[in-house]
Amino acid sequence: MGHGDWKDMFKGVHENDIELVRYHIRMGVDLNYQHPEFLTSPLMESIRGNHLEIMALLLENGALPDLKEVDSNQEPSELAKRLGNIEAIKLLNQYLPPDKRLDLSSVILHKATMKAVICTKYGAPEEVLQLKQVAKPSPKEDEILVKIVATAVNSGDVRVRGLAVKGFMRIMMQLIMGFKRPRKPILGTVFAGTVEQIGKQVKNFQVGDEVFGMTGFNFGTYAEYIALNQNANVSLKPQNATFEEAAAIVFGGQTAIYFLEKTRIQQRKMPKILLIGATGAVGTAALQIARHFGATITAVCSSRGASVVKRLGVDDIILYDQTDFTQCSQKFDIIFDAVGVSTSKQCRHLLNTGGIYKTVGGLDYASETKAQLALLKKLFENGELQATIDQIFTMEKIVAAHQYVDRGRKKGNVVLKVA
Repeated sequence: MGHGDWKDMFKGVHENDIELVRYHIRMGVDLNYQHPEFLTSPLMESIRGNHLEIMALLLENGALPDLKEVDSNQEPSELAKRLGNIEAIKLLNQYLPPDKRLDLSSVILHKATMKAVICTKYGAPEEVLQLKQVAKPSPKEDEILVKIVATAVNSGDVRVRGLAVKGFMRIMMQLIMGFKRPRKPILGTVFAGTVEQIGKQVKNFQVGDEVFGMTGFNFGTYAEYIALNQNANVSLKPQNATFEEAAAIVFGGQTAIYFLEKTRIQQRKMPKILLIGATGAVGTAALQIARHFGATITAVCSSRGASVVKRLGVDDIILYDQTDFTQCSQKFDIIFDAVGVSTSKQCRHLLNTGGIYKTVGGLDYASETKAQLALLKKLFENGELQATIDQIFTMEKIVAAHQYVDRGRKKGNVVLKVA
């Protein structure tokens, strides 16, 4: 079967077009071959899409019920169990040998479900994001179960969903995330919610604690629940913050702290900072955090964003749609590009002796720590940090939320209300 035919076959599975799948079966397609471009089988894709009729057709025509997927190294029954797909498990059990059949009673008893947004593959939001019922996690002895109230859709989320990077970075992202789809299909990295259950060994939290945090490459926050190790990047949220505000300050706040600390801002006395991209999630946080460290700030933003920057207390503004900021006559101790649109070479002449340039657009990826969360909590409770929220969407509007962020015009944060 040719490369184009394989794409056509998978199109039939993805779109639940059983006649197209039947056609390719009649043409003699090997249902167990995993093409290097797909790294999966039609059976696995039918389980992901919950296309039970196609799944039954594939099994009837020789699809192996225990063939491990190249991309994830999991068997069909493992995928169905993880998704809480009882009907798929029933079908697989009809074809599996007795020693590999799953005990349905244990699956039903121990796998309560929850709503979550699943990213089925890389692509446009309307093509790949689906709201589904999946297995609700159960906390281990050293874990807490958080009922998520709010999360956020940030630039990192849309880059992962759309695989929106080029060259070497694209290959690296695929190696880390998965070649054809995210290995961890529930995206989202920030959360704010309430601890609903704790494991026997948990000492740091109690049931009812209101918490916030960030999961990084573990993702998983586009969901009603998440299980986290008690020592993970999670902390009590600011007492005076709503859940929406707490979720909004995490991504931009932790990223800003990471890069500003790389500039040694704490060791500089009243540093002058040029902040490029001052109205995004990272930029609005960086502006306020830099001011906490005594910095004098010049903000670069569009005319549309000037009011946001002024509301946050900065009046020295360069409007990039009217002026080329690289022609600025001032010199700076720190230049921080919070959106990744500039290069060190473009900005080098704007630095004072001993000055430093940092950008979110390079190879350096911001790591998250509890100390960063503690600083964000302190600054918010002291009134030195406020959440900048552009829009709030419900989970049911996840496609619209991603489309809005994709446009690149949001001011601050886009929050996703879960509960």
